[in-house]
Amino acid sequence: MTIGTEPPLASIRAARFQDAHGMAEVFVASWRDTYPHLVPDSYLLRMSVDDEATALRRRLTAAQGKGTLLVAEAADGCILGLAEAGPIRHRLDGFSGELFILYVHPDAMGQGLGQSLFQAIRRHLGRNSMGAFVAWVLSGNPARWFYEAQGGKPIASRDIPFAGTSLPAIAYGWREAP
Repeated sequence: MTIGTEPPLASIRAARFQDAHGMAEVFVASWRDTYPHLVPDSYLLRMSVDDEATALRRRLTAAQGKGTLLVAEAADGCILGLAEAGPIRHRLDGFSGELFILYVHPDAMGQGLGQSLFQAIRRHLGRNSMGAFVAWVLSGNPARWFYEAQGGKPIASRDIPFAGTSLPAIAYGWREAP
């Protein structure tokens, strides 16, 4: 991926089945950039764009009517980011929605794509009676500041079983969508 000097974002839109490979490229690059020393290295090394694209195609099929998966797309059609949200998976009193994932390709960071995706997901959740929502973030994730900058407040913590280990996570919460 080559990012020019002009902002690359053309649009945020609903993900399509044919976006899976581009979304998988963002997903794998983001994980390898963000999670070294947070998740087992062996997991990061085993990740493949093809496997993630297959998983994303399944998510797109399964998500119909349950949530939403959005992409940030450059004018040339390149997928630069993705976000997914829907009904909360682990009950927390007073919250009905959950931001499951939000990733921006490392080469496209710092251009407002994450914030644009976040705001689009937030509007979607609000329109679908899930205006009070959470995002679970690994405690060591350096992107925690992003959720705090978006007004998220730490509301809970738990350990998440992952790849044969247990990872501490924080739930950031938003009470109302704008």
